Amino acid sequence: MATKARGTRGRRRGAAIAAGAMALVAVTALLAALPAAADRDPRDSGGRLDIRSVTGTKDGLAAPLVVTVRTWGAWNRGLLRERGPNRLVVMFDVDGDGASDASARVVRSAGALVAVIGNDDGTTTTLPTTRANRSSVTFTVPAGTEADPVGEVAIAARTRSSVGAACDPVCRDRSPDAGFDPVVPGGSPTPTTSPSPPGGSFTCTEVVGFSQTAQWALEVPDFQDVVGDAAWQVRWAPGGAIYFWANPQFEGWDGDAQSPCAEEADAPDRVVLTITSQEYEDDASVFVGWIEDAIEAARARYPSVEQVVLQAVVGGPGNGSCTRSGTEVRAAHNHPLVDAAIAQLVGSGVVAGPSPEVRTCDDYADTIGHLVDAARGPIAREIAAAYV
Repeated sequence: MATKARGTRGRRRGAAIAAGAMALVAVTALLAALPAAADRDPRDSGGRLDIRSVTGTKDGLAAPLVVTVRTWGAWNRGLLRERGPNRLVVMFDVDGDGASDASARVVRSAGALVAVIGNDDGTTTTLPTTRANRSSVTFTVPAGTEADPVGEVAIAARTRSSVGAACDPVCRDRSPDAGFDPVVPGGSPTPTTSPSPPGGSFTCTEVVGFSQTAQWALEVPDFQDVVGDAAWQVRWAPGGAIYFWANPQFEGWDGDAQSPCAEEADAPDRVVLTITSQEYEDDASVFVGWIEDAIEAARARYPSVEQVVLQAVVGGPGNGSCTRSGTEVRAAHNHPLVDAAIAQLVGSGVVAGPSPEVRTCDDYADTIGHLVDAARGPIAREIAAAYV
């Protein structure tokens, strides 16, 4: 990170930090209200169709049933060919006896991904599907049908996959492992639902940033040892403040990423934007504009991107300030403002990543925010843990 003259702190600094703190409190409260990570179906069967969660929602007893299945692996619709060996099936228990009364098979038919429900009279009902990303599929069951009668319903899902290093010859999964999860009409999603975290199943994730980013993502093996080197790559530029990455013509976007992904290195499906400024900022709103532009620049470069993760520069311990040789560390100063900006931008395929902090102020090597050698490994492992 190149050094620029330290900017004058404006009068709005106190108000901006106070607003940022309020935003962070709100985000913390929201996360606390979401289901715990343990509620997700674990990564246990291997393969592309290892189930991560099954969600069912109904606005009322007589309402349509919206079903979403999320997997740990990313997959293309071709994986579920009509006559192929792989299966993704949602089962419906409509009378509370713990047995399946109807089922929907998700399959590619005539080039489209659909959910096909078999009826008692031997006919089938074909439902369209949508996909928020390559590790999920959603479809809506009309009310009053065999799979969604007027009343309560419970759901489960099972998969079979022959694609994956662990599948010899096939991987099988069921969620929940036994029984069915009830769908609460007009209430919360079924218990296997989990929030959409920065972690997930992506073929290639590109981390974009600056020299501090390179210190924990490239200069020590710890980060990629945890997340898996094959599915992660790094693009950084010296002094790579977020406003540079906001420019699609920034030279940092040129060339190949370092430690490239084993697959789709030229078309990553996720980008992690690590965020800093070369100056001591006073207002979170300036970061909001820069980040918005950087998101658009990343999506313009990579139309393949399904998710953008926003991650602040490594800040001070407890989100506090640090000094080196009597001067405030710029990374620690800007960190809470970046977090406050991120809190305003989540949604529509944009998620908040971890908010990393040094263990003590001695982890900073200088007033810019570079990390001492001994801190890089532990911080890398802490950041990586948020993505697995």
